[in-house]
Amino acid sequence: MNTSQSSSDNREDKPEPPQVDFSKPVPPRPQKRVRNRNDSPWSAVAMITQLGLVVSFCIVGSVMAGAYIDRLVGSNGVFILGMIPVGLGAAAVAAWQIIKQELP
Repeated sequence: MNTSQSSSDNREDKPEPPQVDFSKPVPPRPQKRVRNRNDSPWSAVAMITQLGLVVSFCIVGSVMAGAYIDRLVGSNGVFILGMIPVGLGAAAVAAWQIIKQELP
């Protein structure tokens, strides 16, 4: 069997790619409906859930950090009381950023 014949047979079996006429303008694509984030009532549920989780993690995390520092230093709850305002401040900043991002 001749290998040159088999390779030429393979080239003849493949169809030619279609020719594209670049002189015609391309039709515009149809515009998709732009959805607003606040279209669904679930967006409100998601924002409230996100706010609750962020605020609780900030406060609980700061209290846990205060308890850890108290245990290291050997004080009786001084750092826990000091870290509560830090957690509240961090929660307020985080909540403000979430609200500013979600609302127009």
